[in-house]
Formats: sequence, structure tokens, C-alpha cells
Amino acid sequence: MSARGRILQSVSWMVLAVWPAVASGQSTAVVADVANSRALGTTAVQSGTVVTIDGGTRAGTNLFHSFSQFSVGVGDTARWVRSAGDAGSLTNVISRVTGGQTSRIAGTLDSTALPNASFYFVNPAGIVFGAGARVNVPAAAYFSTAGELRFADGSQFAVSAPNGSTLSMAPPESFGFLDGQGGIDIQGAGASFAPTTIRLSFSGSSVQLSNPALNLR
Repeated sequence: MSARGRILQSVSWMVLAVWPAVASGQSTAVVADVANSRALGTTAVQSGTVVTIDGGTRAGTNLFHSFSQFSVGVGDTARWVRSAGDAGSLTNVISRVTGGQTSRIAGTLDSTALPNASFYFVNPAGIVFGAGARVNVPAAAYFSTAGELRFADGSQFAVSAPNGSTLSMAPPESFGFLDGQGGIDIQGAGASFAPTTIRLSFSGSSVQLSNPALNLR
């Protein structure tokens, strides 16, 4: 696969634990895109320690979300749901972060309310997993700092330049890397991924694991 569409690291049926903590002071900021050129109907409502993410735009069995900011602090949870009642028919939930700020994940990402959907999270500005990070995903989980996500029909869901993106009904196929994308840094004490995650993939300009320990659960 070319450098513009590469998967740099994949881990299947594993829990990832890395030491020590870095992002313990990170606060939660999950902000849906509202600009007309990039808004996808995403809602993000925080109640206590839980941010409930709903809405989005469906194309076939793909569900698309767009955020201007996305970080989750220690002890907090970002939970994807589908109040439209069609959660079981979704095969992919795809989230992009367009605002140019690194996503710092020190709490929990949970998409188990979408029981058959693979999880895509793309932020070209970078992704940092810190202390207490948890990923609860029922299918595959893909984290990337690509500039766009490409689909089997040749279309692209742009992140670096999100205006006018295609919301494809085709399966996601690869990540497209442009210039200036950030990396993925897995730094936090006790970061873990649910055993139900059938494939775990990281792709970025760099993928850094600080003192990693990979353990089968």
C-alpha cells in the first residue's frame, strides 16, 4: 500500500497498556461541527461524566459524524448512540475532527450501542491516548491522522479540507495522507482496548508507543 493509504500498525484481540500517564489533566471537550459547509447533524450532549453523541448523517450502512474539537478527560465517557432506531443495521461509524487541535483521550470511547459497527476516528492534528484511556468497540477500531478516508467507490471523506466531502455508501478502503498530518502517541498508564474489538489499527505520520506492553486478555 502506498504512503498515502497505509496502515502503520494493527493489533487484533489485544489490550494495550502503556506507561506512564501524560494526559491526566486533560478536560473533556466534545464539540460537534456546526458550520454549514461541514456540519453533519452530529449532537454531543454532556450530562455528568458522559457525553452522548447522536445524530450524524447516514449513507447506506455508514454513519458519519463531524466534530470541531474532540478530547475526553479522565473518568469521562464519550458514548455513540443512535436514537433513530437503526443502530443494528450500521456497519461503520465514522468520526472526523476538523478543528486543528489534537484529540487527547484519557477517558472512555464507547460505541457498544452500535452493536455491529466498526469504529473510525480520524484527526489530522494528532491523537494522544493518556492515562485511563479505554476503547469499548464491538467490531474493528481504526484510529488515524490521515487527511481523508477513502472508499471502495473511489470517493473521499475529507478531514483536512472537509468542505464538500462525499458521504459514501461504499465500504471504507484506505486512509489518504496529505502534507502536514500529525502522529498518534500512546502514552498513558493503563490504556486498554475491549476484548470484543476484532481489529485495532493505528495509522499516522508516526505511531509512538511509550514503554508499551501488549497483553492478550
